[in-house]
Amino acid sequence: MRAVSRLGAVVADDEPDSVVELGGELAAAEAAERRHVSPGPSPIAHLRYPRETAALWRWTDRPEDDQIGAFVAGYSTADDVARARTRASLTMDDLYTILSYARRRALNAVRTGDRDMVAAAFDALATVEIERVDWRDVSVAAMLATYAAGHTGTGAAEAVAGAVRRAEPQVAEALAEIVQDGEVDLAEECGCRLVDTPGGLVLFDDDLEAYAPRRDLVRPALAVAAAIEADGTYHATASPASGRSPPAWPMATCA
Repeated sequence: MRAVSRLGAVVADDEPDSVVELGGELAAAEAAERRHVSPGPSPIAHLRYPRETAALWRWTDRPEDDQIGAFVAGYSTADDVARARTRASLTMDDLYTILSYARRRALNAVRTGDRDMVAAAFDALATVEIERVDWRDVSVAAMLATYAAGHTGTGAAEAVAGAVRRAEPQVAEALAEIVQDGEVDLAEECGCRLVDTPGGLVLFDDDLEAYAPRRDLVRPALAVAAAIEADGTYHATASPASGRSPPAWPMATCA
């Protein structure tokens, strides 16, 4: 199973002619969330990343990483019954916070070489109930963790083993399969590219388009983003790259 996390059309490796309905997976997840009955309050309802940290085309250290990491560590040491109750208590918003954490742990492992972050990314995915998210987002986060394992020289099979034991069956199967598939091509399978910037390695969305610039366009793009946000009125978001523009060329939205 290899798929690209998108809300639009997606082509899977094993079914090259298949097209996923626009927004279908997310709509199904939202319907599942409406049907879901929580057994109790969420333990991480108070934890949310700021909007600017959702994209990985620039890096910002956040205190939420340690707080969510502590939640994941507690989940990992609980028994099966407690883990199932914890998963069920999480809201859809919580699940997407955890997916953001997993992606950030994977990228930070690449940035720092910290192998423990690879396992942390996988462990976070074990807390997700896949019915209540777009399953492709789980797949892409797992691919990023698998890529980070290769980049840092971490044994992916060993790093994911605990998460596979602690996850619900569908997530466990997905994690094991992705790791078993081996090397991950970020551009082809995740729609993003690892780019070295003055602030370190980041992930730029390329929307599955070719990107081979004749000049360094990343630094000007980051400078434009800084200028947009200088007075706090606007927030820079990233537009997908085309064949001629740099990855994640900034666009302005109201802050």
